[in-house]
Amino acid sequence: MNKVPALKSKDLLRLLKDAGFHEDHRSGSHVIMHSDSRGARVAVPFHQKDLPMGTIQAILRAAHLDRREVMELLYA
Repeated sequence: MNKVPALKSKDLLRLLKDAGFHEDHRSGSHVIMHSDSRGARVAVPFHQKDLPMGTIQAILRAAHLDRREVMELLYA
């Protein structure tokens, strides 16, 4: 399985926490996650529906997570 599956906000937030991110703060309908070790800060929309694939990819790219790391975190 090469593709990152569609994710809900809560699943993406859990993945980021497993990757070493912590919740910095909330701003409106977004959760701001931060990682000192990766030097990254990302904003995750907090909604009930699946996030658009382009949004997921942009967040993962900004978080400096590659596909292999994401798949390991999802299926570990």
